[in-house]
Amino acid sequence: MSNRTELFKKYLQVISETRGLNEGEAELLRNKAKQETKQVHENFSVKDSFVKESKQLMKHIMGFQMVVKQLTSKYESATDMTDEEKDDFDTESKLQLQQYFEKYKQLQTYERQRQEMMKEKLETWSASLPFFSRSTDDVANFHKTNNQFRMGLLQSLNMWLMKISDNLSTIQQTRMSRQRHIDAIDFNAQLHVPEELSVSQSHMITTTHEEIKQYEETMSQLSMEQLQILATEHEELLNLKNEELEKAETLRKTAVDIASLQSELATHLQVQTQNINTLLDNQTDVEMEMEKGNKQLRQANRKGDALANMVMWFAILCGLLLLFFDYIN
Repeated sequence: MSNRTELFKKYLQVISETRGLNEGEAELLRNKAKQETKQVHENFSVKDSFVKESKQLMKHIMGFQMVVKQLTSKYESATDMTDEEKDDFDTESKLQLQQYFEKYKQLQTYERQRQEMMKEKLETWSASLPFFSRSTDDVANFHKTNNQFRMGLLQSLNMWLMKISDNLSTIQQTRMSRQRHIDAIDFNAQLHVPEELSVSQSHMITTTHEEIKQYEETMSQLSMEQLQILATEHEELLNLKNEELEKAETLRKTAVDIASLQSELATHLQVQTQNINTLLDNQTDVEMEMEKGNKQLRQANRKGDALANMVMWFAILCGLLLLFFDYIN
């Protein structure tokens, strides 16, 4: 809000010269004007801790994001963290993120209530001081800019919270899909050799030549019927493993599709949130413009009523003068 003390002093000087005020009365008026200006600055200045708390929340969110980024590689690894540690991480991250969202909602609710209260105070002040319309416009423009800045802070906090939530959802979905893939594999499936096919254990094979020799000795001890049984079971087991691999691949593709859909949904939600916030800002601007229009209409009506009264009294005065002149003649 610009300082208009000097301009107001000039107005007081003109009024004092017109009405014949002495120096003491003019000084009293100047002091009163200074007190009123100071009171206006105190009433409409913003002295809350909204910006400070928003910065602190942003700092905590950035720190939490760094922790998630550092633990992502360990979380996705199968050996660096146990399942119990991963479950603890999921629980703690959800609780922490929920606390951040609650703090964000508190700041958002406070800011909306503050803007509504400040709007009512501005309307009351403009109605009580109609001659200082320019000062009222300066205060309104200041609070409009301040409101846009604060809403921008809230939008930034919301975007960072949504980003962290998407990252946590992505790594959790990756873990779940990997766990489903492991559960789908039957590690207990094994080759069932008939009881009459017993192969004695031998010493540890160290070279390829010994392995080939051991294989030939084992195959020479088996009959054709036993070889056919082994070949059939080997083919069945191979087909079973191929089917399990196809199912695992299908599950992997499904998990990837679900993760991509979730990411796309989160992106659409973020865009919709920004659009809603923009609509709310536009609604506030429209309401302020409507208030200004209504104010101008009220002023025009008052001026029109004053002009009509003036014309009416002028016509009555002219009529009385005509009657007076007619009576004299």
